Amino acid sequence: MRFQGKTILVTGAAGGIGRNITTAFEAEGARIAVTDLDTQGIKAEVAFDGDLTNRAFCDSLPKMVKDKLGSLDIVINNAGIITRGPLPEASDNDIALSLAVNVEAPLRLCRASIPIMA
Repeated sequence: MRFQGKTILVTGAAGGIGRNITTAFEAEGARIAVTDLDTQGIKAEVAFDGDLTNRAFCDSLPKMVKDKLGSLDIVINNAGIITRGPLPEASDNDIALSLAVNVEAPLRLCRASIPIMA
């Protein structure tokens, strides 16, 4: 029960890795908040359906977790996206999506989480 009383936010929780992360932390006593495009069927104290390419959603998510569960102690930026194929064939939209989910969203979530966690 190493995480008893701790609140953990896991992004990308609907995928295999995200589900395993939530299960492992729950087994150690953590309260779990999750987010993904569709959180139906994920076992957690609170779930937020949302799109990490939405800046307002990322900026507000840590506070929403704190408001629902009373604290936020750990953020797991697990969500990620990759477009497959030769780089010369990647569209501007492919690049923008990858940057939004893999770079901008984690930075926004960390920026919004640090004041809550401090």
